[in-house]
Amino acid sequence: MYTYVVLGLDLCITFTKYLLIQTSSSVILPGDLQTFESYSRRIRHIHLYSFKEKVSNHVYSSITRHLFNRNSGFFPALRCFGIRWFNNISEENLLVLPLIPPSFLSTVDIRNVTGANEIHLASFLSGIAHLHPSSSTSHPLSLLRLEGMLTLSTLAQLDYFKKLTTLEVFLNGTHFPLVVLSSLSKLPSLSNFVLWLLDAELSADPADWSMLGAESSAEPESSAEPVVYSFSNLDNLEVRGDASIVLGILQSIDGERLSRVTLELGAYSTTSLEACIKRCPEMAPHMLFYSLNVYGSISVPWDMFAPLPNNYGQLRSLTIESAAIPIQHFRDLFDCARAGFSWSALEILKLQVSGRAANWLRISKVVPLSSLSMLAASCPRLHTLELSLYYPLGEEGNRETEVLMTYIQSSQPMDHKLAHLKIVFCDPFVTVPQPGAIMDAITVSRFIDHIFPNVQNVEISEGFDDVRGEWYAGIQVMMKNYRDVRKAAKGGPIIPN
Repeated sequence: MYTYVVLGLDLCITFTKYLLIQTSSSVILPGDLQTFESYSRRIRHIHLYSFKEKVSNHVYSSITRHLFNRNSGFFPALRCFGIRWFNNISEENLLVLPLIPPSFLSTVDIRNVTGANEIHLASFLSGIAHLHPSSSTSHPLSLLRLEGMLTLSTLAQLDYFKKLTTLEVFLNGTHFPLVVLSSLSKLPSLSNFVLWLLDAELSADPADWSMLGAESSAEPESSAEPVVYSFSNLDNLEVRGDASIVLGILQSIDGERLSRVTLELGAYSTTSLEACIKRCPEMAPHMLFYSLNVYGSISVPWDMFAPLPNNYGQLRSLTIESAAIPIQHFRDLFDCARAGFSWSALEILKLQVSGRAANWLRISKVVPLSSLSMLAASCPRLHTLELSLYYPLGEEGNRETEVLMTYIQSSQPMDHKLAHLKIVFCDPFVTVPQPGAIMDAITVSRFIDHIFPNVQNVEISEGFDDVRGEWYAGIQVMMKNYRDVRKAAKGGPIIPN
């Protein structure tokens, strides 16, 4: 049964499951088809979720014959076409695909493709590409999203969509034929490319990638130099998968205008991970936005960020998420003397730890709260900061408290313009955190305020527990009070809570 919903000037169609058999008790006459066609001409969007109901062959044959006689499609004004569950379309109902006219489609989104039905997808893409009116130079498709068991049968069809600006490919498998990049590099309008390589047995949750076996993590057998393809208009690149496979993709791409790079690396070898990190600034020399997410419990190389290329200094946004961000990496990134430059353009910084105590073997590896002073000096234009820091409470915290107090007493308050601050305190050496003391809260609040006096939004929490919730809330209240006192001293208004 077909259900129609009018949305403004557009008409959307949703296929709803009511009957086991879609049929009619009489002959479908030309007048019936013309009535349906008068409605179908108004449809702009089709989203098909499930279509396993049996449709009588005479229904399809009547529709096909009618369209052939009129040399048209049933949905001539269609702009967006999507199938959420391609594997929930029975094979006989895949006959609906040829009814989709090729002329004006701008968005195609097809997910959950299986090996058994992939050829239908490849044929559909080939059909809308080759049946496009010859008077037009290229098909107007601008956004294409494909997900499932995809092979060259489907990927080879991407050559024909010259106006494609956004391509998102989610492969259930770790193999990606690099020859496809040759075709994609010739798409003159491609500016946004997203590629996920996921093992077919795993879910789409990147956290599951750590379960991949040694076979997935192995280094590529071939040591031949990869062919490099120039993506002249690519602005955003997002690649997720095994680092040893991702490395080959990064080595094959040259992005002259590439400004945004996002990597999510699952099961990996240490060598491949480090090579992926070092390849990014080579592949994208004008990169402004960089996000790196590393999943799994394998130890990251100690020199992963050293030496940093000078063009890292032009970054405006940096996000790093890993099972552990040790102090060695923190210093390589934000110690100006080590890095050889300051992050003079950096506006957004997010350093997120996703690991547990097993990732921290020694207390000397963690990043203490006192390191905020180093970071502030290295990032003068930062306005948004999110990071995980170590601050122990109780007797273990006495030494860190002394470090904070010494810094406050021996240095002038900074005038840093940071506006948004989020700190997640993690103490991986304590299984049961104890509530904080008021004097510790005062010291912590004074130290943060000493470095970031202009912060407006503060969020402080615990990484793995919430027994210190009131303690963190107290720090935030005290920091606001410090700002209010300064405003009052300057004659400014005090904003109530």
